Amino acid sequence: MECPCLNMSLKDAEVFLKKHKFDVYGITVLEFNLMFAIHLVKKIKEINPDSFIFIGGYYPTICTEEAFSLFKDINCCVLGEGELTCLEIIKELGCKKNLDKIDGIAYIKDNTVRINKKRLLIEKLDILPAPKVTYVPDTLCMPIISTRGCYGKCSFCSIRTYFQSCIGESIRTRSPENVVEEMKTLYEKHRIRFFSFQDDIFFINSKEDKARINIFCKGIEKYNLNVRFRISLRSSEVLTCSDSLRRLKEVGLDIVFIGVESFVDRQLKLFNKDISVKTNIEAILMLQQMDINYCLGLILLDPYLNVDEYLYNIRALKNINHFKYCNNDTILTSFTSPLVAFRGSPIYDKIKSSKMISNNEVGYIFADDKVRVLYQYIRKWRTILYPFVSMCNISVSLPDFEIKNESKDILVLKSLLARHDLDFLEELCIAFSSSNNKKSLDDVVLKYEALINNIDHRVIKKVNHDSERYKINRDRKTFVTEF
Repeated sequence: MECPCLNMSLKDAEVFLKKHKFDVYGITVLEFNLMFAIHLVKKIKEINPDSFIFIGGYYPTICTEEAFSLFKDINCCVLGEGELTCLEIIKELGCKKNLDKIDGIAYIKDNTVRINKKRLLIEKLDILPAPKVTYVPDTLCMPIISTRGCYGKCSFCSIRTYFQSCIGESIRTRSPENVVEEMKTLYEKHRIRFFSFQDDIFFINSKEDKARINIFCKGIEKYNLNVRFRISLRSSEVLTCSDSLRRLKEVGLDIVFIGVESFVDRQLKLFNKDISVKTNIEAILMLQQMDINYCLGLILLDPYLNVDEYLYNIRALKNINHFKYCNNDTILTSFTSPLVAFRGSPIYDKIKSSKMISNNEVGYIFADDKVRVLYQYIRKWRTILYPFVSMCNISVSLPDFEIKNESKDILVLKSLLARHDLDFLEELCIAFSSSNNKKSLDDVVLKYEALINNIDHRVIKKVNHDSERYKINRDRKTFVTEF
């Protein structure tokens, strides 16, 4: 049941659960869907009180004891990678045996949380079958994974903590042949034309990985797969693996996501990126020169930020002409998320020790009051931009490649918005530094609101026309459900 993909509310899920009853239910729980999952478990128990319910994913793995206090009706938590653990749970339930022999789970016994022995990580990912397709989006875009794990030690990330719940080498790869076979099946059976690789790092600078990428490219060519795809890399890999990028571009590489996070040394050290500002800038300029679309991961707001640092980041983006390289994945700078301090991450522990954790929107307080006010103005600016940005939110994978040409009008509008967005943020920071009074800050907002509202109406009309045409032609949405 793909609740996020199908945009299912709790009420929709309840209707589904009443119609389809099962003996065992497994639910992936992350921090963003925590409340939904809590209510879902309660509904399952009301509808089917004799069922066995387990939860897995980042949240129960990292916050195991808390999970049992919030999920009163679950039977166990799956910790870390769950494929083999879930199979064992089903087998043990079928044989009516106890859970204490299953590696990689936690459960309640004698009113105490018991955590079993750690499970071995799956060494050879090729043994796993391809995920069952239950949903084909109208965008014909599908997520796919070719590797697991990451060598980075970013302080805001809980990936390392997650994989430490198991035993073994966290970084593993599927064979390129195995990946291409899955793509081929999705291409032929479900008409998927765009693949979004969910790997934390698609490849690293090694002979083995460069050979893997070459085999992957040859496989796409062998089967004549007319596809596009998106990958994630660190800035260092962009600079050291340009040959691999050029080869990938030949077979459909469309967008590279780079988690540069910031152009301020203090922030990069806080995030433990182990990458310099210079490397970040050089990587972006290289992708511009190679004519490869890119999307920047930016964390411009953190608890210790000051306004001058924010201004420095904005000017760095302007200096590389970031607004000129908009694509369908580009997020306008004012819409980028502040630092999210996930539990299990080193930065969460740092913020907690500083007694800055809060129940507000960002999860912490800003040390600098000016930054708190700055963020309020940024949020106000977002509401002004949103109607225009929403016009540009046609997916990265439009159904049928011929519509891609029409999306150029959308990108013209998006580039214009991106330029105004950076100009606004720069002027807002300058207003903070020079006067820092409410009237001067409000005047900046009014000035750029007028600029946005005066955008050439011919462009707006054309974008609206293309957007409506896209909506009318949404006839490819398919739901595949087997019980």
